[in-house]
Amino acid sequence: MAFAIMRMAKIKDTRGVVMAAQHNSRERQPLNADPEKKPENLVMGGNSGDVLGKFERLTYGVPKRKNSVVAVEMVMTASPEFDGDWDGYLKASQEWAKELFGEKNLLHSAVHKDEKTPHLHLLFTPLLSAGSSPRFNASYYIGGHRNRMAELQTDFFEKVGKRFGMERGHSAEESRTRHSHHTLKGRSDELDQREEKVMEKETKLKEAEALIKKNFGLTLKELEALKELGDRFLRKMKPADFELQAKYMRQAGVDNLEALFEKKRLENARTQTQGIKP
Repeated sequence: MAFAIMRMAKIKDTRGVVMAAQHNSRERQPLNADPEKKPENLVMGGNSGDVLGKFERLTYGVPKRKNSVVAVEMVMTASPEFDGDWDGYLKASQEWAKELFGEKNLLHSAVHKDEKTPHLHLLFTPLLSAGSSPRFNASYYIGGHRNRMAELQTDFFEKVGKRFGMERGHSAEESRTRHSHHTLKGRSDELDQREEKVMEKETKLKEAEALIKKNFGLTLKELEALKELGDRFLRKMKPADFELQAKYMRQAGVDNLEALFEKKRLENARTQTQGIKP
């Protein structure tokens, strides 16, 4: 008999949110995924830029302590021998998770069918709005006491797994395993370190791109500075700024950061030729 499987992982910074979204939206193609089956995936919530924008809108002004859990990623699947209604099972799994965290806290979801076993990824921010102001409170949803994860595993089985003829799975604490889709077993430390640097650079560019969408009128010097200062400036943006990002990119007639830089360089060169200071 197949097992119902549910895993959770805590994310403590914006970079982790972007990395998860890149994997889930397939902006970063895993080596163990079949590119030809990519059209069978179902991604809801856009790409990593869309996820970052929604995360910043939802969490704007929310205090972030050093060790705050700012997001929780869930992976829900079944053991490979399950031959029942995969679509129905994953849909029921998502409904269970939304009931736990609240649909308003859902940042992104993706059903992957391009790997060996179909599975569902969900990305939530654990915001709790009770009281005077919203705050991050992962313990309210998935913590509180040492047996909380076992309780959630049982609840998931009773409300979802049992309906599809499965047995109860085990929590990460019970099995001492964890889902780790951002690294692959057998890879060298050197390769992992190179990939970490690439991911960090791409995250910074995503954050800088969000600012450039908002401030298309910046000078070339200011645009270049945003490559390094994107994270610092991003925290100062207002929620309404994110809603204007797509508009500015359409007006600019470009769809990526490098194209926007090149267009701005040409504008600056043209202005200097006319004897006008940019």
